[in-house]
Amino acid sequence: VGHGESEPSGAGRFVSAQLRPRITVAEGTDLARAEAVHHEIHKVCFIARSVAFPVYYAARYVIA
Repeated sequence: VGHGESEPSGAGRFVSAQLRPRITVAEGTDLARAEAVHHEIHKVCFIARSVAFPVYYAARYVIA
């Protein structure tokens, strides 16, 4: 989900984005640990490192 702003001239830009990945994990997975790993991965995220605005995450874990 991208959040943007527009100037009176009509020029616009994104000011932030939220990624909402759906992550499937095995039954018995330590979800707190999975979340911690996900936050560490953010440091090398291709999307976050490629844009000039903050990228946030709202991961949803599905137990399979």
